[in-house]
Amino acid sequence: MKKKIIKWSRVVLFFIIMWGLLHSTPHSALRTRLFLEGHPKLAFTTSIEEIELGSESERVKLYIFSPKPKDRVTGNSKLAYKTTRIGIFYIVTYHGGG
Repeated sequence: MKKKIIKWSRVVLFFIIMWGLLHSTPHSALRTRLFLEGHPKLAFTTSIEEIELGSESERVKLYIFSPKPKDRVTGNSKLAYKTTRIGIFYIVTYHGGG
């Protein structure tokens, strides 16, 4: 019975470490988000450009992909993504307009 508990703890630890590695830089967090949204080819082939904000903020930055990914349901282009630094990790949210 103890072997199953050890195996499950290793699996959980593996996923926590992978999540941490994939969200350690803004570019890898953006590519992970795009991959999980259903655009695996674009996640590896697009270039990422930073949008200059009026105020200099070290924690929050906006990025766009070129070419822009399109939403599969509506067909609209997804323009900008916002990365927020929390500790040593980056969290990505869809921002909308560029």
